[in-house]
Amino acid sequence: MTFALAALWATGAIIVALDASTKGWEYFSNPKLQSKIAIVMLLTLTVMADTLRWTMLSGFLRSVVSYTPHVLVAMAILTVGFLAARILHD
Repeated sequence: MTFALAALWATGAIIVALDASTKGWEYFSNPKLQSKIAIVMLLTLTVMADTLRWTMLSGFLRSVVSYTPHVLVAMAILTVGFLAARILHD
């Protein structure tokens, strides 16, 4: 789980850096990007809480993230789709 999370952060940072380098600081005012970052941060907190055995925080964060049972799978599919769209478009 922690390896998948690290891969999610790494690929996300690369994509954001590439887009920010072409669009500038305006890119960070995108609400869609902000919500994606917020979801990944919640997921990161959930994994940290599970890893460090923060039982109360872990239970709360699990209830927040539980709307999608496989958040990492969903994020991986979105990442692959986005990368494929960028490759095909360029």
